[in-house]
Amino acid sequence: MIAKAGFVKQLAGAVEESLTAVRLIASFANENKEEEKFRNLSNKVLQISQKSALWSAVMVGAFKMFIFGYFCYAFYIATFFIEY
Repeated sequence: MIAKAGFVKQLAGAVEESLTAVRLIASFANENKEEEKFRNLSNKVLQISQKSALWSAVMVGAFKMFIFGYFCYAFYIATFFIEY
């Protein structure tokens, strides 16, 4: 999460810098360099976001499996008490 915030901050800074200096970038023909810089930063943010979403999904799924497994175990044990 911290890494994602850092890259998002860098991405926002790159966008702000590029948009405020559009004339300067165009005059020195650095458009391709700025575009590549933005693309690299946005790809890093995308990778970190995907990894974060994957871990969140795995953890939520494991937690739900644990909870429902515990309920099943509790009901199974409860059947022994009902018989007696």
